Amino acid sequence: MSTAEPQLPPPRKEPNEATMQAMAELKAGKGVRFDTVADLMADLTAED
Repeated sequence: MSTAEPQLPPPRKEPNEATMQAMAELKAGKGVRFDTVADLMADLTAED
C-alpha cells in the first residue's frame, strides 16, 4: 500500500514516439487483419 497522496485526476502520460507512429498507422488503415483468432494466434506464435 502506498503512502503517497492520491492525485485526482491522475497525471496524464503522453505516448512515446513509437506508440504515436503505431497509432497513426492504424488510423490510416494500415496493419494486419486476421479473419479468426486462430489465425492471429498462429501469426503471434510463428517463428520468423
